[in-house]
Amino acid sequence: MYNFKSVDRGNEVTHSFIFTNTGDEKLVVDKVIAGCDCTTIPYYSSGVIPPGDTGSVKIKLETAGLFGPQAKMILVRSSAAPNKRKRLIVK
Repeated sequence: MYNFKSVDRGNEVTHSFIFTNTGDEKLVVDKVIAGCDCTTIPYYSSGVIPPGDTGSVKIKLETAGLFGPQAKMILVRSSAAPNKRKRLIVK
């Protein structure tokens, strides 16, 4: 989870989630899905990530039309066993 804290409405904010492949097998991020139209994924590490290497998922949140506290979910699908799905949250 990443908290942008206070953001003026109408601004566009971004955050990159950095992760490390802590497993013994190669990791492949198959797909990243934003939970709403105000959230987009301009970049994610889509190639093979060897054990010990890092990757990232960049999130962009457009705040126009949003009011009050928000929590947006992003779903990451990967080859990681046993958790092939991981939820990322931006607030």
